[in-house]
Amino acid sequence: KSTIIEFKDFIALIDMPIVQEGGGAKNLKDHYVEGNQIIETLKNYFPKKPLKYILSSHWHPHSISSVLPFVTNKTTIVTTKSNFKKIQEFVDSTTYNNYKNYFLFVENDSFNIEDKTNKIVIYRITQEDYPSVPTKDFLYFYFPKYNIFNSACMYFRLDTKIKNQELIYDR
Repeated sequence: KSTIIEFKDFIALIDMPIVQEGGGAKNLKDHYVEGNQIIETLKNYFPKKPLKYILSSHWHPHSISSVLPFVTNKTTIVTTKSNFKKIQEFVDSTTYNNYKNYFLFVENDSFNIEDKTNKIVIYRITQEDYPSVPTKDFLYFYFPKYNIFNSACMYFRLDTKIKNQELIYDR
């Protein structure tokens, strides 16, 4: 599922699962038509706020399935360099060279996107630190204003409840 984050003058989108393929995906491609549909839908819901960022937690198609319609509309794709190596399978070198300013790589342990109304802290974690992440490195998102932590597909629900609470566990 995607998450839309609203700021004063723009919006950001966490992940874009147009298809449901995970790490076993062999032929990565840009789902261009569906990407454009997302852009148009967001314009209908947020007509005065452009989509400024796509925050891609990892390269699996159930997380990011389209790039070209976004970068050509001047939306910045935020990911890691190692995840981008896989995303490049559907971003040819000409596209990358023409729109390289719209790719932002989180290389340190965290990065912030903020304005006066909202803030996202983007955390990068690696398989060295946390072997359960599905890719070499992975992005998590924290929203201080709401005290919410978004971890995309990185949780597992057990069929057990403790004190009437659902138990969510490591991947």
